[in-house]
Parts: sequence; C-alpha cells; structure tokens
Amino acid sequence: MANVYKCDVQVASTVSHDPDTFAAATSAFAKLVNALGDQNPHFMLVSYSHHHNGAAVYEALARAAPDTLFMGGTSSGGVYVGATASALGLNKSGGSSSTNSRHRSNTGSQGPTVGLWGIYDPEGSYAILNADLDREGPREAARRCLVDGMKMLAMEPEESPDFVWTVMGGGEDTYDVDDQRDGEEEQITRAVNDIVDCSYSVVGGSSSRHAASSRGYATQLCSEGGNVGCVTKHGACFAICCPSVEVAHALFTCYDATDKSFVVTKASGRDLFALDHKPALEAINEATHGMLTEMTQRPEKFNLESNLLPAYYPVARERRGAVPRGLKRMSSRYQMLQPETSARDLSLHLGAEVRLGERLHMMALSPRGVASKTRRGLRDAVRVSVPTMDLQDVIGCFLSVGMSYDRVLQGDLNAVADATGSAFPQGASLLSVSHGQQGVMTGGNEAVHANSMLTALIVTNRKKAQKLNPLRPLNIRLATTTA
Repeated sequence: MANVYKCDVQVASTVSHDPDTFAAATSAFAKLVNALGDQNPHFMLVSYSHHHNGAAVYEALARAAPDTLFMGGTSSGGVYVGATASALGLNKSGGSSSTNSRHRSNTGSQGPTVGLWGIYDPEGSYAILNADLDREGPREAARRCLVDGMKMLAMEPEESPDFVWTVMGGGEDTYDVDDQRDGEEEQITRAVNDIVDCSYSVVGGSSSRHAASSRGYATQLCSEGGNVGCVTKHGACFAICCPSVEVAHALFTCYDATDKSFVVTKASGRDLFALDHKPALEAINEATHGMLTEMTQRPEKFNLESNLLPAYYPVARERRGAVPRGLKRMSSRYQMLQPETSARDLSLHLGAEVRLGERLHMMALSPRGVASKTRRGLRDAVRVSVPTMDLQDVIGCFLSVGMSYDRVLQGDLNAVADATGSAFPQGASLLSVSHGQQGVMTGGNEAVHANSMLTALIVTNRKKAQKLNPLRPLNIRLATTTA
C-alpha cells in the first residue's frame, strides 16, 4: 500500500540543453524551482556535460541559488532525466498520483547539457564539504570532510549519517606504497568505511576522469568550498546528510557472469599482468574465443575511450555476502573491474585495483537487456533496503552509470533513463555517466569502488520514525561559510 501520510519532502529533476553555460544553469534551476512548487531546494546534485566549464556552472548556480547547498561535477557522457509516469503510460488513475515528486519528460544527449536533481526537505539536515586532492591526500581529505560534516550536523561520534554521497574526479591513477598501492577512489572508500557505519548509512558516489581526447577537464563543484575553493579539477566533494525521510541505495551491474574464471597470478595496483600464468589480454582473448585476436597483435588498440570491444569483456570478483532471501538476481554479487587499456606486454590497466591470487570471472553484456536489468536492479535495491516500502513511495533517484554502458549503447542512454522512470513511476530521476562507481553491495557492510556498474541514491516519502538533530539547511550553510 502506498504511503497515505502527507509528506512535505519533494524531489525534482530537470535538464537544459542551452549551449550557453550561464543560460543553461539558470534556466535549469528555474525549471527545478517550478517543479518543486515554486520552492527552492535545500540540497541539489549537479551534473553537466564536458561542453560546459565547471567554473561557469558554479557561478550561474551561486547567483541563482544562493541559499541552496549544491555539489556535483562533469559527467563522463551525457546527462538524462527519465520519462514521467504519464509519458510511460504507468499512471492509470487519470490524474496526478503524487505531489511529492515531479520530473520532466525524457531528454538527454551527448550535446551540451546541465542537469539538476534537487530535494526540498525543510526538516532535513544537510552538509557538504570538498577537498583539492592536489593539496591533500585522499584519505586525509575524506576523514576531514566526513568528521567536519558530522560536526556541522551536531552528530555524536558514535552516530552515523543517513547517507554520504561523494563526487570525485580529475586526476590520473596514482598509487602510494604506504597505502598498499590503492587508487584514490579506494583510499577514499577506505576512509569512509573507517568513519561511517555502512550497515546503517547509505553510502555511494561516482568518479570521472579527464577525457583522453581534447574534450576538456572534468571538474567538481561544491557551493561550500571555503579555503579549498568551490571548483576543483582534481577534487572530491562529500554530502553528509540526515534527511527527514527514508533513503535507499543501489549498486549493481547489468553484466552476466560466464562459465569462465581465472586466478590472478601477477598484478600490482590496477595493473593486471597475468591470469592463470598467461598475459592478461591473451587469457581474456582465449576466453572470448579469439574475439580480441587483433588487439593481442596491436595492444594499443585495446582502449575503452576509443574502441567498443573492451566494454564487452570486463572481469569481476564475486562477493559472497549474505544475499537477502528472495533476491535471486546475481548482478548484486559481482564487483566489476573494467579493463581500460593494454600495454605491449599484453598486461591490462583496470579501472579499479586487483588482488594477487584472487579469482576473477569473465563477464558478458547483452545491450538489449540493459534497460530491463536496470529497472529490476533498482526495484530489488528498494525491496532489500526497505522491505515494506511500496515502489510508488519512491520520490527520487539519482543514478550514475558506468562509462562502458554509454559505449555499448553508443552514447544513447535514454532507454536506461526511461527504465529508471518506470522502476519508480512517482520518482524524479537524473542519470549521469561516470568512470567509477562507489557504494555498498547487497549483503555487504562496507563501501567499495568498481566500474561498469550502476550506483543510485534513492529517496522515499516515508518519514523517519526518529529525526536526528533536525537543523535548517540555511543554518548549516551559515556555519560552513563562517567557520
């Protein structure tokens, strides 16, 4: 049964395709306010295509939304909103079935786009902070932002926020011997795991890197930049939040495991040298019945940015956590590791770290099944997180999709955006693309970093039984800017 209690929380999403950055951001925010019933959002996630300069997006939003906390960054592909329930033919009542969430009809492209996803929540508590990773180590940055954010929410050390969302990006893959050669995303997720109770809190996020082509830099925005600055080219943004309603999270893949698996026999950080004592690319070529033979002869052609084939053949580690009863889908068990490039020795550089001695499964993808698997994966996530929740009570979904899906679907993720809309007919959705995805897998209790996955923040209209230190977002903003 849908929630019969009146809820004052609303979620909306909009996009603008105006090539002028200031006009795009300003008009998108005006549409968002209108969709929220002429109310400014208290918290907003921002995603924009590489056509737009991050500093210009920030400047426009800072003027248009001076009292709204916002953060976000460059999408690794397009930005999309899902189709409305009425457009999908899902609203059978003949009228609007919800006043809590509104979103625009499906539109998205690889052209200039600014997308906004905003929450109006007068009883919620929100704090955002950021870090410049050229000036501060990833672990130290994450610890500082999380601890300071929890202090802003007047939380006790033993308490954990309802959700933590991160936006990272900009830098190259770097490793530190003292950090067990973790990449930056791995270092940040480890810090989150140290501070946040991931069995209670929703934890997720995404990361985007500078494009290999001349499309420009990936940037990150934070309206509360303080000494760091509000726009970074190699940064991390953190939202530490206690909304007044229940939230959920999804982290899953649309790839399926094949019957082929390997043991990692030589690896370092994100570099995979050998599988079953064979050069990594050679082993994967054999597992795909010679589909990559040309690339074993010319390994420089194995490049996810410029070639479609690598997107079809990632590997994954199986995580054997306690999968809840009734959840039959296997997509929640596999943590994807996407090979991105190859070297002359046929080693592979992955988008996430690999471990010596672990078993990896060969994965495969059917492009036709991506939309339906997205819909099922999102619905399963809600059923697991809040078993008694009706899907009609989901009022918002912010989804970040791995870049490999963008490649396989040839830059058109409209069907995936529509699948999000059909999964949650009353939910306002926004979809962006990322190189890396972070979150907690089903049955797990720690955040992980992966690729070729989908990570989502899901907001419901069910009020929490007990609110934690409800502070007005404006008060938090003042505390942040005057600290």
